Amino acid sequence: MKHIADWLQELPDDSREIALLYFKVYHAKHPGIKPMRDSLGSALMAAFPWHKTKHGSEYWLNVYNQVTGTITPYVPSTSSNSLTVNTKKINDFFEF
Repeated sequence: MKHIADWLQELPDDSREIALLYFKVYHAKHPGIKPMRDSLGSALMAAFPWHKTKHGSEYWLNVYNQVTGTITPYVPSTSSNSLTVNTKKINDFFEF
């Protein structure tokens, strides 16, 4: 078991820093989430809500597939709520 931030250090260069930033911001607002995980894949899944990032769920699923060696197809949500969250709430969610 390692802390999510320690696992995220193992991500490829092109996604490491942004994942750490998203994690830091999300967990500052949601401190009750348990940060200890048993794998990089588990840590990435728990680090932050992928759909609420500027990169989007498809990007993070591709990173997840790359680091876990799996092939999980991306299935976009058809829920109007998730689309609203993606477009209208992202600036409220991450304060850069």
